[in-house]
Amino acid sequence: MFRSLFLGILFALVILGVAAQPAAAQNGNCWGRLKAPLDKGGFYVGTDCSDYYSMNLRYLGRTRGPRKYRVYNAIWVLNSPAGGPGHGGDRLIIFDDHMKYLGYYRFDIPEGRKVWLKGSTVYVNGPASEGNKLSLVGRNLPEKSWLLGDNGELYK
Repeated sequence: MFRSLFLGILFALVILGVAAQPAAAQNGNCWGRLKAPLDKGGFYVGTDCSDYYSMNLRYLGRTRGPRKYRVYNAIWVLNSPAGGPGHGGDRLIIFDDHMKYLGYYRFDIPEGRKVWLKGSTVYVNGPASEGNKLSLVGRNLPEKSWLLGDNGELYK
């Protein structure tokens, strides 16, 4: 009986929009020290953490080779206009060695897959036939990528 009453009240709150507020919105600076260079570099997704339902940001490391890049993997879910979780995104975000934002590659990591950096190559565990690595050697970042079956490009 109590459970039915509780579920009825919860349903009414959702219908009336009271529960539609983005209660899980990220507070503070969910981008940490990346916020300033992302804002300065024109990261178009935006760094206002109240827009994000969840954020998982991981530093993969610094590449080796003639030009050094710092590579981050960001996985997020944005708030939906109705409240709660909306669509998500997986990005490899690239900075130069002085933390100047250079761009990102968009790809979707299926559940259970991992991403890591070894030397100057980003790897995604998955079959080579679907594209499981992105080489970051040379003076410029590659304009095109192919990861997990998706043709991508460098977004600036």
